Amino acid sequence: MHESGGEFKLISYTTYTYSRQEKIRYGAIGIVLGAIIGMLFFNRIPAVIALGGLGGMVYLKYYSGILLRRQQETLLLQFKDAMESMISALSAGYSLENSVYEAQKDLMLMYQKEDLIIREFEYLTTQAGLHVAVEKLMLELGERSGIEDIRMFSEILMTAKKTGGNLVKIMKRTAENISEKIETKREIETVIAGKKMEARCMNVIPLGIIVYLRVFSPGFLDPLYGNFVGILIMTVSLMVYVSAFWWSHKITDISV
Repeated sequence: MHESGGEFKLISYTTYTYSRQEKIRYGAIGIVLGAIIGMLFFNRIPAVIALGGLGGMVYLKYYSGILLRRQQETLLLQFKDAMESMISALSAGYSLENSVYEAQKDLMLMYQKEDLIIREFEYLTTQAGLHVAVEKLMLELGERSGIEDIRMFSEILMTAKKTGGNLVKIMKRTAENISEKIETKREIETVIAGKKMEARCMNVIPLGIIVYLRVFSPGFLDPLYGNFVGILIMTVSLMVYVSAFWWSHKITDISV
């Protein structure tokens, strides 16, 4: 969400949009990786160029998912802190609308102006000042976030506001649930950290073997380059390698 001409441009946390610098940086990384794979598997300039271009596009797509997940994790952590600030304000007797303003003051002490939650609460307070219902704004944030906990909280808040439910109790329970989920995720990540490292090593080993053979046994792989059968074998090998890489990533992936 960026501010331009006094207006806010809302972020959709369900997709990641690269900045110009990020697109150049990660695109270049993908091109280099693709070119290296093309040289190792096919040893032909056309293959290097083709896989370099493909690698740039694939890597941009792949890494956008990683950056999106990090963005959602950051937003969830910051949202938990925001709820705790709002809970304190509500417990002190503030209305829901005023608790947003109080929470913004607390968040300004904890985070930088460019942090996601600060920008979101700037938008919330601006719209609340225009008499837009806070629960409606929270519902909008829940939909944009793509995070189940925030979406469920916003829906419960909307219902509680309409039916006169206990907001403090609801927010405390939601904050506790988010904290438990974050702690569980950290425990799981600690347990599988070793397996992730093993998976990364296994992903590199096939490329390392090819490099080793080409450096220390020149000519050993020549029968696999420049002929139909060799190209077919290396193509199948590359497909198997990519499939194994994708599968290792999926089984160690922990979403928000």
